[in-house]
Amino acid sequence: MSIKVTMDGSSLRSIMGCAFDFDEFTRGRKDCYKLSQKASYDEFSAKLEETKKHIEYESDHHAFPGPSYWIGCLCEFDSVLWPKKEEQSDG
Repeated sequence: MSIKVTMDGSSLRSIMGCAFDFDEFTRGRKDCYKLSQKASYDEFSAKLEETKKHIEYESDHHAFPGPSYWIGCLCEFDSVLWPKKEEQSDG
């Protein structure tokens, strides 16, 4: 059986305790903010999905950067102004 729990970035951050790296968290937030300034809506949305996958499967992959970075990205997605979604034309 596999049980999944939904948590926000601040909850994830708090359960990490001493393993949390504030510098990596800050770098993740800054990188996500910079991306929001130049990416399209679809690119930004894809980055959110990548971020969620890194957090969800961190124990399986031990990806670099580590979880503090990805939690920083996740938190920034909540606070940054998303790029405008482009309207689809029918023609």
